[in-house]
Amino acid sequence: MTARKTTSGSPGQLLQLKIELARIKPLIWRRVLVPETITLAKLHRVIQAAMGWLDYHLHEFEIAGEHYGVPDPEFDDKSVVSEVRVKLGKCLGGAASLRYVYDFGDDWEHKIKVE
Repeated sequence: MTARKTTSGSPGQLLQLKIELARIKPLIWRRVLVPETITLAKLHRVIQAAMGWLDYHLHEFEIAGEHYGVPDPEFDDKSVVSEVRVKLGKCLGGAASLRYVYDFGDDWEHKIKVE
């Protein structure tokens, strides 16, 4: 994992993420830098902008077997932790990758690697 220290008073280390859209040829990918203290809710917005999505559909992160997103008690059949206050660096817990799914109908799966 490559990270850079930032100046005092800033949010800590920057994480370089490579975001790949799975099962698509040719490969579609983006590389972004985010602070390790970014919430998953904010990371969702970064991914939406980077990939050109318009945030019309539901989404979910899967990190180390845990699911994060916007809990919906009427639709959830599994435990989904609210993404609002969860920090990326903390929930990674040393993991080098995570999964992001956008639009449960079309199932746009993104593989995200911490480089």
